Amino acid sequence: MAACTSGEVFEDGAGEFSRWREALLACYPRDVRLKKLAARCMVAAQAGQYNLPRSLERGDGVAAMLAAARFAEAALSLVFLCNRRYMPFYKWAGRLGRRLPILGEELGRTLDILAAQPLRGPQDMDAVRTVEDFCAAVAAHLLRESGLEVYGLYLDNGLPGADAAREAAVSLSVPLTITDSREAMEQYVCTPFAEAYLRGETPNPCILCNPAVKFRALLDEAERI
Repeated sequence: MAACTSGEVFEDGAGEFSRWREALLACYPRDVRLKKLAARCMVAAQAGQYNLPRSLERGDGVAAMLAAARFAEAALSLVFLCNRRYMPFYKWAGRLGRRLPILGEELGRTLDILAAQPLRGPQDMDAVRTVEDFCAAVAAHLLRESGLEVYGLYLDNGLPGADAAREAAVSLSVPLTITDSREAMEQYVCTPFAEAYLRGETPNPCILCNPAVKFRALLDEAERI
């Protein structure tokens, strides 16, 4: 697709190729494009937001490298899809992707930081932060593209991250609310988790957090807005 729609056409006497090229320049049909966007988002989240930090935490450099590579390829494809362009052969995709008007700058910055990271262990968590920043930018763009207003909500659980959230909100031009969730986290997540662990169980903190803390805070903020 990229080969057919990139560059100039110097000779097409019959006009047949140009007619096909014009049709292809419209990019994929809407439902196909949305399905591809969803698939790329899933891979980017699984490889970059989930597997990359876990690989770094356990010092598995090879797994971290592979996770970063899968994330990078999914991120490239995502940005081309957001621009309604076809992704070219992988060795040219990075150079062309950073020139695209939608998310191209964020993509280039993310790939440059990932390429400079040795990805050996926990000391290289800067890679994860740049992945999170890119994913936030993609999410904000997709929401705006669908006609929604975008607001940011950060749940302050006492760990570092609020300053990064403020910086991300400024770069994305998104209004941000910071909510103190420390008491709710202790009551509904940390204490029940510790008690279950001491009973010899294998608790899942996300199951505790989602309804009692995260989703409740989101609904409260939605009501306030």
